[in-house]
Amino acid sequence: MGYGLRILRWLRLSLPADDEHAVWAVVIGFGSMAVAGLQILFAQMIRPQVTWILLSLGCAQVWFLRKDLSGRKQTSPCWRWDEKTMFTLCILIAISNGLSALTPEVREDPLQYHIAFPSLYVIHGGFYENAWHYFSYMPIHVESLYALALSIGRDHLAKLIHCSFGILVAFLLFCFARRMHSRKAGLWSAWLWMITPQVAWLSSACFIDLAQSAWVTVSLLNITQAAQQTDHSVRNRWLLMAAISSGFFLGAKYTTALIAFVPLCLVWLVWLGTKQRLSTRGFWKQITFLTVPAAVIASPVFIKNWILTGNPFFPILAGVLGRNRPGLEITHAHVMDHTPPAAIFTPLGFLKWFAVRWTGVNYAGTFVLNLAAIALLTTLLMLLCRRQNWKEFPQWIRFHVLFIAAAWVMNLLCCNNMDGRFFLPIVPAICVQVSLWLCCEAWGHLPGGRQRLRPLLLLCLVVLSLFGFIMERSRFAETMNESLVPVLTESARSQYYKDRIPKYDVVEYVNANLPQDSCILSIGYPARRRTIGTACGAPNPVNAAIGTDTYTADDLLRAFRLLGVTHFVHPGSNALQPEAVDGLIEQGLGKEVFRSEQGYALFAIANQ
Repeated sequence: MGYGLRILRWLRLSLPADDEHAVWAVVIGFGSMAVAGLQILFAQMIRPQVTWILLSLGCAQVWFLRKDLSGRKQTSPCWRWDEKTMFTLCILIAISNGLSALTPEVREDPLQYHIAFPSLYVIHGGFYENAWHYFSYMPIHVESLYALALSIGRDHLAKLIHCSFGILVAFLLFCFARRMHSRKAGLWSAWLWMITPQVAWLSSACFIDLAQSAWVTVSLLNITQAAQQTDHSVRNRWLLMAAISSGFFLGAKYTTALIAFVPLCLVWLVWLGTKQRLSTRGFWKQITFLTVPAAVIASPVFIKNWILTGNPFFPILAGVLGRNRPGLEITHAHVMDHTPPAAIFTPLGFLKWFAVRWTGVNYAGTFVLNLAAIALLTTLLMLLCRRQNWKEFPQWIRFHVLFIAAAWVMNLLCCNNMDGRFFLPIVPAICVQVSLWLCCEAWGHLPGGRQRLRPLLLLCLVVLSLFGFIMERSRFAETMNESLVPVLTESARSQYYKDRIPKYDVVEYVNANLPQDSCILSIGYPARRRTIGTACGAPNPVNAAIGTDTYTADDLLRAFRLLGVTHFVHPGSNALQPEAVDGLIEQGLGKEVFRSEQGYALFAIANQ
């Protein structure tokens, strides 16, 4: 919060209520901490002492800027029973998510890179390249926060950081919708976000999507603030704040540039175009004002990739810019796996793709999208009943609707991720619109003879949201593998891992006995050593190194030396052919150093 308050003070910006000002400061402060963590990684200085100093400086800034958090309180009527009930339910969901975050990390993506790489950064004191794993070149603003957390604690702290981003989004939506319309609208917005199934699924794991959602949301709200200003100086300062917060999510994931940042720029330019004739010079001036600060905030990631690969955007444009890297075939396969098919650029193909994506975004909360469709129909009914036109809606509502539409189209055209995580940063804007349209705007504009529709609309909202929440959460309940009982002691933590990771006895041996520069094939975090694994949808790294999917023991040995593998686990590695491994062992080139009770053996490669 201290760093966020400093940025708000530097730009001479403030918000009307204490809680709104505080939550804005916390979200911006998380971003500034991520950038600071990135600089520490560049300096190869990731140490517990450095993290504590960074936190102390932030707390000191809160003390010196405490006046920024007083004097803006709003008077509001007493809370009604239904508002108290909704607020209590949101708090209970947040507590449930927080409890599930107090368990060790066992999800596949964090095991592969989101938490595995930060653990390596902590061990080696800074950036540590893993040339065969293309995710080591991805933007890492959120992972730098995880590195700071791991330097002073276990992965519980990293998971709590990610969980807190989801709660911050709920507070952002509550404060904004309350200011724009009413407290009821704010509560409905926060409620719809909290019961989105994937928010719970992600809150208990070290992914990055909740952090992206918070930064995209605050960027959209900052641009909304700018659009509402009549003073050009104040407007430009809010726009600069939007650019800064955009830099945070641009440094967290490549795809966010297309799915979120391009729509943000689009809605701003459209708004300007409706206010004044925008010349070519003015167009490029506004684009520069938004993109340059954002690019500067995200630039350390691009600089790192340029130094390592000669391509600042690696693994995007792999093989076109910069030097060829190991595992280029794997990188290309992964990028293509996340790209929509060419058939979507035909009218029929696009309609089919739209239908598939609509039903496929179930983790992100299909019920929210369905509510948005109902909201659209309700709005059309309202317009017909009152003979209104679109321009009579508040300007900021039209602003957000355009952003949602542009982000949805960009998601359709640019992304083939079917579990909805890439679309999640857009869901907060949908939650605000649905809460306003169904709960407030539509009710307020229904003609007197149709007021009986109010309870029907409320019933539809409650039934659809709860039904969607229960049905969709049950779809991934088995994959969560999480408990509402925190795992805090070392013995409970070890047992938790053993129940979920068959090779955990091998992991314990690796962490206790192998050198830090070891490289283990297909074992992953919580083994705090460099690993090479087979990512979903990508070619086998061993096959890619050999050039064929059939090989001998000698071929396997050459592949291990090319990959830098020092140890492997057998049986149980899906990256190896058992026959070649048996031949390697028979020749004495693979020496067994440990065997677990479950029958998994750890082998060291000879002459490594």
